[in-house]
Amino acid sequence: MTPKILMSLLAIFVLIKTYNLKTNFKKEVSLLLCFSILVTWFTSDIFISIGIISCILASIWITIKGFTLKNLSKIEKANFIILGLFSSVGLLFTFMNWPFASYINITMVIPIILYLYTSIKTKLKFNKDFLFLSILVLDCIIRFLRIF
Repeated sequence: MTPKILMSLLAIFVLIKTYNLKTNFKKEVSLLLCFSILVTWFTSDIFISIGIISCILASIWITIKGFTLKNLSKIEKANFIILGLFSSVGLLFTFMNWPFASYINITMVIPIILYLYTSIKTKLKFNKDFLFLSILVLDCIIRFLRIF
């Protein structure tokens, strides 16, 4: 229950911070991630499934955008691609109850370390510009901590 509350609070915070931005991509991804997290508060299985599938789609969209954005450095592009890819694969394997889902949760440490490295290297400018990635990082942290 506590991870769900943390994810919801972070999603609302990110949505409020990105509401006044001029770029549509950041607004749309923040809105989709916020929707996918908040819709899981309903107890119906169909709403939870819709939330998880929309989060997977948002993660795939972030991965694709990592390949197509031109004004990012290589490490920032890698951050987009790795975070989106690991989040979508981790969510998909957990949602479908496929084998090796726990092994994928172990590998969630890779996007966490990459995000921290990028944050330190850009002096937190990357975090302010792409705040919606913090939702995926928190998801990776929660998935990694569920192992213990």
